[in-house]
Amino acid sequence: MHWRDKFGGIVRKPRPWNAEVNALLHNCWPTEVFLQENETTTDIVLRFPVSSKQLSQEIQNKYFGHGLSLPGSFNEVVWAAPEKGKHSPWALLAKAGYEAYWAAWTHLLDVVYGEHFLAEANEQTKIWIAELRASRRRMSRGRRKELEVERQSFCRRFGELMQWCRDLHDSVDQWNGEKLSKDEIERRVFQKIGGQRHDHNVLSGKAFFWTNNRTNPVLHDSSTWTPTELATALIALERYGTEQAYDTVARKIKGALQE
Repeated sequence: MHWRDKFGGIVRKPRPWNAEVNALLHNCWPTEVFLQENETTTDIVLRFPVSSKQLSQEIQNKYFGHGLSLPGSFNEVVWAAPEKGKHSPWALLAKAGYEAYWAAWTHLLDVVYGEHFLAEANEQTKIWIAELRASRRRMSRGRRKELEVERQSFCRRFGELMQWCRDLHDSVDQWNGEKLSKDEIERRVFQKIGGQRHDHNVLSGKAFFWTNNRTNPVLHDSSTWTPTELATALIALERYGTEQAYDTVARKIKGALQE
């Protein structure tokens, strides 16, 4: 039985993608690309000729009313590879930017030094520029080191989920103290979180998949799970789209907390 069939509630049927959103996505090309320098950093910017803020307020409320903004959505997908053997959007964008930055510098050096001197000096500058190109660090094909900005993004989202999970756990713990039945507790959880982003993961049981060599966790019994465990499971589903990533996320959290 699907979890919605069990709990009922308002019957909602999805509509086809909104025409405004469809038009926005199809109008985001061509993309402007440019480099700008700051005092201590350099930005390579991709600028699309559209913004979700151009959508009507009604559409914005509809699509951004589940605790997730477009920047937040980007932050979740940019770090993870879409499937095994594929590169993450971050890897593709970072590699393209890295190579473009090097290309800009070597082109500048070619313009500054190329063919402006006597033949012998010109040959020497060509050798220097060739050596510089050859010294460019190749991007590793193996597992990359987690970046600080990625770690901060991860920790920020985990903190948000922890707050949500603590609130849910406190409620379930209170209902356990009142000796409410399993069905009644699940009904109250549905009333509490129905329509929120993770209602389906929690109420279907999908988020309660870890075991840790003890009693399997169940939503209606607060003694079988902790806010940390549930938040770990939810972020695994958000960032990796699979329950199998629970251990990976748990290691990331443990490492972040130890710093």
